[in-house]
Amino acid sequence: MSFDLADAESALKAKDYPAAFAALMTLARNGHEQAMLKLAEMAVQQQVQESDLPELTEDLLKESRANNHHATLALAMIYWKAPAAIRDINKALTLLQSCCKSELPEGYASFAKFLMTEGKETAAAKAISVMELLTQGAERGSIEACFLLGREHSTGERCPIDNLLAYKYLFMAAKLGHTESKKFVHLLEGIKDQVSFSGAMQDALDTISEMESRMVRFV
Repeated sequence: MSFDLADAESALKAKDYPAAFAALMTLARNGHEQAMLKLAEMAVQQQVQESDLPELTEDLLKESRANNHHATLALAMIYWKAPAAIRDINKALTLLQSCCKSELPEGYASFAKFLMTEGKETAAAKAISVMELLTQGAERGSIEACFLLGREHSTGERCPIDNLLAYKYLFMAAKLGHTESKKFVHLLEGIKDQVSFSGAMQDALDTISEMESRMVRFV
């Protein structure tokens, strides 16, 4: 039986998780990258039967070894966030590092989030700059990296506050459909009038124009 991503999405919406899993596994075994990421998301949300996790990780591992970088990221997400029975922070760390070496745009954002959360006590968190990861991800087209980079420039947690840079990156992410970024953009516009951000807005639009073919709609 053949499936497309819409079949899996319909099954997920109906909360028919076994049907969604079957459709996505068929797609993933045919190299469908978004299906692999959806399977990881299902595993994280505990919408995959625990008995199916070994089959899923084995399939993703085969794809990863065949240099499918989205499979590597999907496997990293499972080891990072899935139920405790299969969780392995060290494996997640190794796989996320591999994603960055492969210059997978969303890999940079995911690795940065890992180092900000569960991975913050690892040696890598002390050796690797979260801001550098987010910058690399944004330059390669990760919308999530743009959002996170803008948020960091807005809050000043890991860098000096720079509302113009914050606006640029948040506007980029918002323009490309990142819902939470839109809220941050409106908050910044409440601090200054929109004219004050006109240069940052134009810079964002110019950057989007240059990078749109590589933009990754991944959260």
